[in-house]
Amino acid sequence: MSKPPTRTPASDQEGDHAVTVRVQDPSSLFDTQSFTIAVAAASGFPVASIETPIEDAELTGLVDIVGEASDDNLNEYVLAYAPVSSDDFTEFAAGTTPVINDTLGTLDTTLIE
Repeated sequence: MSKPPTRTPASDQEGDHAVTVRVQDPSSLFDTQSFTIAVAAASGFPVASIETPIEDAELTGLVDIVGEASDDNLNEYVLAYAPVSSDDFTEFAAGTTPVINDTLGTLDTTLIE
């Protein structure tokens, strides 16, 4: 066998499932192993939103960015800015825990050139 077998459970297969694997050689010698696989419910989609500042607002000084960054399996969120028509982003805040209707980070506009 060149690749190990794979199986992706369907959304309606949540729960514990018994699995038995059997291998056999050309001489008909074989071995088996049984185990249980737990299929967890799929999480929803991540949520990312900024409540304030509003779009096109003029920002000066220290500006709190308030909004939401959440997911059942959140790894990280990052806030970054870039000049218009540029892909050269500068990260100014990040987090690893969900934030809901609270400060995601603070932008110091005095550092923007």
